[in-house]
Amino acid sequence: MIEDGNGFDIEVIYYSNAIDFLAENDPSLHESLEIASEYGYQAYNLNSEILASLLASKLVRDEFYELESEINDFFEDLEEE
Repeated sequence: MIEDGNGFDIEVIYYSNAIDFLAENDPSLHESLEIASEYGYQAYNLNSEILASLLASKLVRDEFYELESEINDFFEDLEEE
């Protein structure tokens, strides 16, 4: 449901925010360019905000999936109460 509702989509706005985020999380731009390629972006359509947004969304999605079993257990415990 979260994925279908675009709950993992993060939008990084403003050039300076995007550059700071990329410098901290992907200074070589390797990972963000790989993500962009997977989504079918062409190089001429990319900018720092798009790359940072794609990477931020992936990081949030990955973090959620690492915690998915704990989250499911939490909700199962709530249903049992």
